[in-house]
Amino acid sequence: VGKSSMFSEISSVTFGPGGEILVADLKIQVFSAKGDFSEEIQSAEK
Repeated sequence: VGKSSMFSEISSVTFGPGGEILVADLKIQVFSAKGDFSEEIQSAEK
C-alpha cells in the first residue's frame, strides 16, 4: 500500500469502475488498482 493505512472495523470492500479498491470502516479509504493509497472520505457527523 502506498501510504500506511489503519482500519478500525472493516465493514465492506468493493471495487470501483476503474478497478480502484474501496474499503469502508469508520471512513472510506480509496486505493488504486495497484494498491496505492488515493484518498480518504470521512463520514459526516450527525
